[in-house]
Amino acid sequence: MCWLGPPRFHPASGLRPANTSTKFGDIGTDVITMVTPFDPGRYQALAPFPALGPGTDLWFNYGVGCAAGDAADLAAFQAATGFDGTQSALLMLVDKNGNWSYVRFPAASYQADGTCADLGPTFKNIHVSPVDTASATLPASPDPAAVPVSNLTDPVFLVTGLQVISFRVLTDDVDGIPKLQQKLGLFDPNTDNPGVAFTNVMENVEDLQVAYMYAQGAAAGGAGPPDGSLVWNTASQTIDAAAPGCGGLPGPGCATHVPFQAGPNFNVALPPLDISNVIGVRVSVTGRSPLLPLAAQKLTDVNIAEPLATTTSQHFRPASEDHPVTMAGPAPKYDLFDHYRQTATILLRNRIPRG
Repeated sequence: MCWLGPPRFHPASGLRPANTSTKFGDIGTDVITMVTPFDPGRYQALAPFPALGPGTDLWFNYGVGCAAGDAADLAAFQAATGFDGTQSALLMLVDKNGNWSYVRFPAASYQADGTCADLGPTFKNIHVSPVDTASATLPASPDPAAVPVSNLTDPVFLVTGLQVISFRVLTDDVDGIPKLQQKLGLFDPNTDNPGVAFTNVMENVEDLQVAYMYAQGAAAGGAGPPDGSLVWNTASQTIDAAAPGCGGLPGPGCATHVPFQAGPNFNVALPPLDISNVIGVRVSVTGRSPLLPLAAQKLTDVNIAEPLATTTSQHFRPASEDHPVTMAGPAPKYDLFDHYRQTATILLRNRIPRG
């Protein structure tokens, strides 16, 4: 897990033991947010694009619904931006240089004074105002060593159709069962502690681990890991401030145990372990059985205290990536469950919407 500040431990509650979870998720497990262009769209903003800040006024070239009139075009634009009745989905503004900023449209910002008749030269089909294009209410882009951008360079495009999904593992504070949870949106440590935005996906998932696979040339540029592997955040290769290709840079670097993220406004050479060089991720999920009944316990090795090197028992959470076996002194923390780890590799193809 990437700790965002001091861990805030949940006390024992219901059937959940003490020192099992923080307010973000179970200790040692990973939290991951993924952004997928599931139905991407790209629509040009009217130039000159105003300076980033609160209360900006934006016009967009959008005529998808114009065959049925102005009202239908506005409704189609709301659908394209993921409007749910209160606000849009999380969107992006991207300029010709690749600089970008997050943006979200509140309900009151969708104006009805755009017209399909304006098909040139201004293309003022859709009007959105006022809109915060830079404020504390918007997620910050990952720019640990960036020079903040006060404006985007024309032409500027609105990118829609991005699906943001977050996952974590959290042990329930009532029944004591670890559960894989999902949230539609960015993980936010200010509200997801534990918050109400995450929903249970599957019970008896006790570990989630993510390892990052790098392109060979990028990893070689970082002096290369000791064993020649191109996968980081494993038991032997952990992304931290001392990892090759991370140290010596302003900002937090890789000290958060996730790849360095230069972001849109990075002003020096990218480090070799920057997230843009990641070509895939290895996701490992560890599940466990329901509590073994007494009959099953009599047929297997339970309630023993052998050290890990000699044990014949499999009744402990197995090691996964950089998350070791939970130890209690010289022996694993044995329990009364069967455990199974499943691993899958996800290759990242084109990460640029319609690029």
